[in-house]
Formats: sequence, C-alpha cells, structure tokens
Amino acid sequence: MNGSNGVITIHISGHTNHFSHGPQDMLEWVRDNAPGSFGLIYTMDDEHPSQDNEFRVFRLAKNKIDEFKDELLSPYVGTIE
Repeated sequence: MNGSNGVITIHISGHTNHFSHGPQDMLEWVRDNAPGSFGLIYTMDDEHPSQDNEFRVFRLAKNKIDEFKDELLSPYVGTIE
C-alpha cells in the first residue's frame, strides 16, 4: 500500500500454481474495510474447463463486487500468446 496525493493505493500481483479465491477475498476485504474503494482484478484459471482460454474480471465499484468475462485480453491463446 502506498499513498499519493492523499489517496491510498493498493497494488497486488501474483501467480499461483492453482486457482484460489484470493482475488475475490481481497476485494471483499477492501470493500468491507475501505468504503468507497474501487478497482479491478483480472484472473485466469487454466484448470477450469469453461474458462480455459479466457480472463475473468472482478470489479469493485459502489461497494459491490461483480464478475465479468474479459473482452480485451481474451482469448488468451490468440490475443496474448
């Protein structure tokens, strides 16, 4: 966490060997402890059969967490690789 111009910012990155609910849990923690926060987390679960070649986006806005199919980086094979 760091602050700039009076705004606290959290930067998170990581690569796990197996998918976990860490990103969703982190957004829930931020939502519950820092009202008014907003942000995005991109995930890719190459072990999930229906999400094998796509990113998912978790959005925190207006104290609500939503999940979306990514349309900017997906499909992974074809767009990135």
